[in-house]
Amino acid sequence: MEDLFNIQDVAAKLVSGDSVSDNSFRVSETPPDSSDEKKREKQLLNKLQPFLFSTSQVFQYPLNVGESEEQPHSVRFYINARSNSRVAENTKNVRQFGPLKAEYLNKLLPVDSTDENRLTAEQNKAVGKVTSIGVTAGIATKLVGAISKGASPLALTAIAGGGGYLGAKGADAVIETTSKVRTLGAIELYVAAPPVAQYSANWENKELGALAGLGDNFKNGIGFENLLKAVPGVGELGARGAIKAAANLPGGVGISGELGASIDLASGKVANPYKEQLFSNMGFRQFAFNYKFNPRNKQEYDNVQKIIQLFKYHMHPEVSPNRLFLEYPSEFEIEYHYNGRENKNVSKISTCALTDVKITYGNQDAFTTIKDMNGAPAEINMQLAFTELETLTNERIADGY
Repeated sequence: MEDLFNIQDVAAKLVSGDSVSDNSFRVSETPPDSSDEKKREKQLLNKLQPFLFSTSQVFQYPLNVGESEEQPHSVRFYINARSNSRVAENTKNVRQFGPLKAEYLNKLLPVDSTDENRLTAEQNKAVGKVTSIGVTAGIATKLVGAISKGASPLALTAIAGGGGYLGAKGADAVIETTSKVRTLGAIELYVAAPPVAQYSANWENKELGALAGLGDNFKNGIGFENLLKAVPGVGELGARGAIKAAANLPGGVGISGELGASIDLASGKVANPYKEQLFSNMGFRQFAFNYKFNPRNKQEYDNVQKIIQLFKYHMHPEVSPNRLFLEYPSEFEIEYHYNGRENKNVSKISTCALTDVKITYGNQDAFTTIKDMNGAPAEINMQLAFTELETLTNERIADGY
């Protein structure tokens, strides 16, 4: 594969004084064989069929969960995929024909995440562009010696300065802004355990040091040189520090032991460390869901298989068309429902990433199958682990999170 940008050509033009066109920054690609590409795309499309839907569908277990008096509570999982993912792109091409042969084209709704405490797609691209400019400028400077031997100092400066321009063009070429869209397939399961909302704030233990207690003296305009006279104990504090620093010197020649501690032991006191707890950040919330499936009929069994496949498919990344990159997996929105509507009495869950999936076919003791179902397991256990993608603020708490 050729270099992303032909930096040698760009450098040569800058040295000679020629203008640099935008075409100099065009990504170089070798066109693939059209027949092989079409064959591969057809194979991929066939694999995608179980994850493409012509209309909105909700896969339930058990059937009619959240809609009956026996089970009015449910958890609904919505799937948000990248707008350029294969599922999103191919869903647009799925057509549904009604009784009158009318054709309906699907339109996936965009996901609005502007209220979340996360960078938007445009902000991410801006950060990437700034980073690319800085990195590319450094690379261009290092390549000057190898690319432009014998060039004048003015030309070398022009090449180094052109690194920023190269970085900006490079960022536009390689950073693709992608949004999220709501897929047509959703999952609704019974509430297996009481909902839990747990929050963690991270605080760090820091020592400000004994001099922190002299803040009022500095505030009142007493110079450091006058502290020894104005504030009792400062001289002793400074002397103790000097003695303890000197006591550490023998450690450099192999003499072990806390020699400086003898000062504290002899005087019966230590310097006040003025320890404080400093706020650091908020932790990401995590959510776990454990389910046991005992399908009562073929429809429920098919739903269970579809549910498992949807979770597994959308938690994994997608390989890029050139197979050089892994595209980000889909994200999930989780809602507790009561009688078919969102339950406002339970704390909301923000957008999550599915981080762990464990499927156990059978119970702890044995693997049993359903009669006349070609080895279909009679019991399937599924464990899911989600991590929230935004750090919550009190504003989001006021929104019900």
